[in-house]
This record gives sequence, C-alpha cells and structure tokens, in this order.
Amino acid sequence: MAKEGQPVIPPDFEGKIQCIVPNALLYQFDGVMYYNNEKLALTHKHLVLRGSRLKNVKWVLGVTVYTGQDTKIMRNADEGKPKVSNIDRKTNILIFYILLI
Repeated sequence: MAKEGQPVIPPDFEGKIQCIVPNALLYQFDGVMYYNNEKLALTHKHLVLRGSRLKNVKWVLGVTVYTGQDTKIMRNADEGKPKVSNIDRKTNILIFYILLI
C-alpha cells in the first residue's frame, strides 16, 4: 500500500511515446503513446506546458516530453526590445550631434 502523495505505478508499467519534433506552436502537439499493445493518440489537449499548475486533482501520471530549450514556452520566448521613449531617443541624437561638434 502506497503512502498518500506517493505514486501508485503498476510494476509492469511500460510504454513508449512518439511525438513531433519540438516547435514553438503552443497549440500544436501530435503524438502516439503505445501502452499494453494499444495506440493512444496524443494532442495539445494532453499537454501541460511548463509553469502550468493543476488544481482539484488527487493524482496525475505524467511524462516529460520536451526539456531545456526545447520546451514550447522557451521556444516562444524572445528577448524583448529595449524600450526607449521618444524623448530619450531625441536626447541621445542631440548628445551625439553635440559630441561631433
């Protein structure tokens, strides 16, 4: 008997997951899970993205599919452009001209 909070996984649990290569499309995920000689289709509805929180569930079995820079969130992350106001931009140009003189 497992203690509360510890997973209960059958000792013969063995499966395989084949999925598409990592991409930045958050709502696209296609894969197949092979378990007990069955093929189960996997879609974006079966995917929990990095940083998500599950609520109102007693337990969950999960598999890590993409890690590191290959996560969909990391592939969507881009370095933001530095925000510069119009006044700062004009001031920088004026200072540049003053230094040239």
